[in-house]
Amino acid sequence: MKKVAFAVFFLLISFLLFAESVPAEKLVFAKSAGMGSIYVNSSNEVIPLKEAVQMFSECPENAKVLKAFTVKNTVGGILTVTGLAAVAGSSIFYLAANVIMSKDYDWTGYTISMAAGSLSLCTGLISWLMAARDVQTAHTNYNLYVMGIPIK
Repeated sequence: MKKVAFAVFFLLISFLLFAESVPAEKLVFAKSAGMGSIYVNSSNEVIPLKEAVQMFSECPENAKVLKAFTVKNTVGGILTVTGLAAVAGSSIFYLAANVIMSKDYDWTGYTISMAAGSLSLCTGLISWLMAARDVQTAHTNYNLYVMGIPIK
């Protein structure tokens, strides 16, 4: 029994001595922040998103993921701003025409622009959520890369 315990103890010690250590200062941790995440380093300092994306680009498997992130983030920004502008513009026109000038207009154009603006706004927000998911995937890939675990 003592020989078995000694053998197990010896194996455990040898694994600990020869195990590859993971550099904790290179790992990036994510903290939940509403619908997205805030990325922090090992000393709990916040890493801006641009710097985090640059760090994540060190992992070769993240090339496609970060390219998709860039496209979705850009498209999301354009569609969100366009949708907000259409909804705000239509609302201001409706306010000016109906309340201030008391004119009776054909509201078909108003309805179409509000619907298009709302659709653009929702599509932009969904695109931003998809971009946030791509950053989370890149974050996971980066940490696996730093630890030396193969990414499938």
